[in-house]
Parts: sequence; structure tokens; C-alpha cells
Amino acid sequence: MRIICVLLILLSVPGFAAQLLGTSCHMDSQHPEFAAFWNDSTQVDWGEKPIERSPGCSTHVFIRNDSPKPLQIDDVTLNGINLRKAVAFSTQRKMRKSVYPASVYFSDQDKNALIAAGEPVWWRVEPNSIPPGGVSEVTIRLRKSPIGKTLTVGVGDLEVSVPVKVNQPLIESISFGADAVYLYLPKSPVKVMTDGREIAFTAGHDSRITITPVTCKLAEPLTRASFHVLQAVFADGSKASAGLRAWSD
Repeated sequence: MRIICVLLILLSVPGFAAQLLGTSCHMDSQHPEFAAFWNDSTQVDWGEKPIERSPGCSTHVFIRNDSPKPLQIDDVTLNGINLRKAVAFSTQRKMRKSVYPASVYFSDQDKNALIAAGEPVWWRVEPNSIPPGGVSEVTIRLRKSPIGKTLTVGVGDLEVSVPVKVNQPLIESISFGADAVYLYLPKSPVKVMTDGREIAFTAGHDSRITITPVTCKLAEPLTRASFHVLQAVFADGSKASAGLRAWSD
């Protein structure tokens, strides 16, 4: 299965000056053997052939601000639809007085188009204010796999295609030391990058396990709580990417 998922990110500053670092879209792992434990399952789920449901997925876009001024990301659209309006809040207080449910079904946007795009559940920009030289990750959570082979995408002035691939590599874990970053990957990489810039690394290997530990030496320690994008490129051309904040002093 190969589907192209497309995002449009609108920035509040003129002259979009962000560099695309990478994209990823990861399908949820399905466990049909546990389907009967969910309240949406039917008696058929208890048989030998459980009902196959479309797995959800998460879509990610990683960018870097190459301009001398901060970039403020105010909104995100999916297939031309404003997600701030698409994932709308209900006016009915169904849970608590201060809690409102949100869904595409409460919005006045094109619901059929939103469902075809994967039915977005929530979206996040981290951080939404990007300092000069800084990076950010845009995440959109989809309830289902998008319908169709391609969806038109635009990220500011960039044209971005986010292919949805089964078994796309993931960075299993990331940890920080005083002068190093430690990655745990599914296989040995040929290149490692932080914020889009290649860094030196050493990779370990143990045939008894399926995880490859990678040590990346840093020229200087990362600032506490600063946001960074870590990427590993493999020999087959695939790439694993993740964004997070440095937590070590």
C-alpha cells in the first residue's frame, strides 16, 4: 500500500523561509487478536477471521527556519481544509462543565473530504514559534488511512509529498548525555543528522538483538529543553526521523 498524504502549513510572516528536513507517516500496528475487547467489535470478531479495520496513522513534517527572523506557525491545513476549523468543538458540554468534545463531525467543513483525507483527530506544531536556525515538527493524527493514492500537498512555498509506507523505519528511542545523543535504531545507519546537519556517530552491533545503539558526539552540549530533529538515513535510502526536546543538562 502506498498513499501520498499532503499538508499545507500557513505561516503568519511573509516570505516563507523554512527548509524542509523530512517527512514521515507511520501506520498503526494492528492486533486483530484483541479486537473482541473493543466496544466497537461484533460477534464476527470472535471468529477465525476478525473484521479488518483501516489502521490509523500519524503524519509528520519537519522544517528548519533558515531566515534571520522568527517564524510563527499559526495554522495547519490538510488538503486545503483549515484544521483549526475542521477539528471543531461541540457546543454541548457532555463530560464536564469545562470540557468540550472535538471532532470533524462538529465542523462546517467538507466532512467527506476530511474523511477521505484520513479523518484528522488532532494536530500539533512543536514549537509553533521557530527561532532563526531552529526546527519544528508538525504532527497530524489521522483516525484512518487516507483514501486514494495521492493528496496535493504544500508547505508554505514548498511542495511536499508524505508517502505512507508500511514498516517505515522508526527511531525506537533517544536519550541525551552531557556531550552526546544516543539513538536506538532498527538497523545501522549510513548517516545521522541533527537539525538537518550531519554529525559523526558510531554504531554498535549485536546479532542477538534487533536494536542498533548509535552514539553521536556533539561539539557542544544541547541547551536544556531546546527542540531538535534527529534523523537516521539507511543504506536503502529510507530515513527515520523524530523531534523532541533535550532533557539532559
